[in-house]
Amino acid sequence: MSAPRISVLMPAYNASATIAKAVESVLAQSCDDWELIIVDDGSDDGTAEVVRRFDDPRIRLLKQPRQGVAAARNRAFEASRGDLLAFLDADDRFAPEKLAVQAELLDRRPEVGSVYCAHRRVDLDGVPWTLQAPPWEVGFRELLLGFPFNPSAQMVRRSWHERSGGFLPGLALHEDRDYWLRLSAAGCRFVRAPGVLADYRLGPPKPVSDPEATARQALDVLDRGLGLEPAVAVSLEERTRARAEIFREWGFQAAVSRHPDAASLFAEMASLTPDLLENPRRRDEFLQAVVDLSVRARGEHKPLLDAVFAALPGALAAFQEDRDWAAGCGALLHGARELFWDRQDAARPALDRARALGARLDERTSNLLRYDLSQLADALPAGELEAVRARLFPALAAATSQAQVDAFLGSAGAQDPWTRAARRVRSWLGGARA
Repeated sequence: MSAPRISVLMPAYNASATIAKAVESVLAQSCDDWELIIVDDGSDDGTAEVVRRFDDPRIRLLKQPRQGVAAARNRAFEASRGDLLAFLDADDRFAPEKLAVQAELLDRRPEVGSVYCAHRRVDLDGVPWTLQAPPWEVGFRELLLGFPFNPSAQMVRRSWHERSGGFLPGLALHEDRDYWLRLSAAGCRFVRAPGVLADYRLGPPKPVSDPEATARQALDVLDRGLGLEPAVAVSLEERTRARAEIFREWGFQAAVSRHPDAASLFAEMASLTPDLLENPRRRDEFLQAVVDLSVRARGEHKPLLDAVFAALPGALAAFQEDRDWAAGCGALLHGARELFWDRQDAARPALDRARALGARLDERTSNLLRYDLSQLADALPAGELEAVRARLFPALAAATSQAQVDAFLGSAGAQDPWTRAARRVRSWLGGARA
C-alpha cells in the first residue's frame, strides 16, 4: 500500500465521550489522502471500543500503558508514513477543508515548515464560544511568550518534525510550547492558513493535584526555551512578566481546585510584579485575567470568580473591592459571546444580570470585548461580521447605555492595536442608526 500524503496523529486518554466526533471530522475531510493513527494511552473508559466501530482501513489504533500525551504523539509518529503531519487531540475537531487548505499552503510555500490556523473554542458540548485568530506569522518570541495556537490547529512537515526530535516525553504539560520552540530554534518557519479550520474544546478548569510542581515545570519549559535562541532579544521585563503569568495561571487553577497552594502561587506572582496594586495598568491586567478565566468556558462564571477572590493572600486583599465589578463584567462578556453566535435566548439572562450588577463598558471591560472583536474581525467573512454587529451593539446599549457603547467605540487610541476593529465597529453602528 502506498504511503498517504498526510498522517493525522491522535493521542487519546479516557476520551470515549468525544473521540467519535474527532474521528468523524477526519473522515469528513475534503481530501482523502490521509491516515489516522490513534494511540490509546492507557484508557479505562472504553475509548478503544469507540474507535473500533469505525470501519476504515485508513484508521489505525495502537494501545500502550499510560505514558502521557507527549509519548503518545511520539508513538503515533513512529507508526506514521506521511510527509505531512497533522495533530488532533481526541476532544477537538477539524473543519472539512482543514487538511486540504494547509497541505496546499505548504505545497505553494516550500520555505514554510509548519502551518497553523484560526480556530473556534467550543464548550464541552461542541457549542462555539470564542474564536482565536493568531498572527499570520509567528516566530520564536511569540512562541516563547504565549500560546498563539494549539496542536489541533497545526500541520508540520515530517522533515522538520524529525529535526526537532519530537515531543519531550517527560513533560506533563506545555509539551506543545516546548516542541514549537525547538522547531523554531532549528529554523522552522510558522505561518497561518486562511479560514477557521478547527475546533478546540474548552471545559471548566480541571482539578490539579500539585499546582506548585506544575507551575515549576512550566517555568522549566520557559527557561529551556530562553536558552535555545540566545540571539533572540527577550528583555528582562518580558522574562519576568512571562514568569509572573505562569504563577498567575496556576494560581487560578489551584484556586478553582480549592487547593491550598493557590495563595503561595499568587504571592509568587505578586513578588514578580511589585507594582501590581499601585500601577493601574498592571492592576487592570490582573482583573481582566480573572474575568477571562471565569468566562473562558461556557458556563456559570461566578463560582470561579468567588474561588479566585477567596484564594488571594492578604497582600492582595485590596482586590476584594473589585469582586462586584468582576461579576458584572463577566456577565456582560458572557452575554456578548452568546450574541457572537446568535444565541439570543442564552444571551438575555446574562445581559440582564450585567445590568442588575451595574456593569459598564469601562476601560477594563472594553479591553476584553475589544480583543474578542479583533479576533472575529481577523477571521470571519464580512457578511458574518455584519450579522454580529446587528445582534451585539443594540443589545449592549440595552444592557448598559448608548453613551457607554459610544465611549467604547471611541476608546481606541491612534496607536492601539485594536483601532482597526473599533473603526469598523463604529461604522457598523453608524449604519444601524441611519
